Amino acid sequence: MLRREAWDQMPEAGRKGIESMVKEQARDGQLDIRKDDERAFRKLLKRGYTALEATPKQLDEWWDIGHKLRKRMIGRVYTQQLVAKAEAIALKYADKEQRARFALMK
Repeated sequence: MLRREAWDQMPEAGRKGIESMVKEQARDGQLDIRKDDERAFRKLLKRGYTALEATPKQLDEWWDIGHKLRKRMIGRVYTQQLVAKAEAIALKYADKEQRARFALMK
C-alpha cells in the first residue's frame, strides 16, 4: 500500500515494475485458486458426491435468475458501478458461451 502522493513521486520505471509484480501475483493467485477448487471438487467426488451436467435449459434458467438477482441487488447491496465493474471483470475471464449468454442479458 502506498499513499497516492508517494506513488506519484515514484519514478515511472518503479511504478511499472510494481504494476508488473502486482499483475503477476494476481495471475498466480488466480491459478492457485483454480487448483484449490479442482482439488476440492475431486475430494468431493471421492467422498461419493456426484457431478452433474446442467442441461441447456437449466443453464438458461440459472443465467436468467442471476441476471434478475443482480438487478434487484443494485441500490440495496451493490451500486450499479460496482456491478458493472464486477461484470466487466467476469467477462474478461468468461469463455465464448458465457460471453454470448451475457450479451443476451443486456
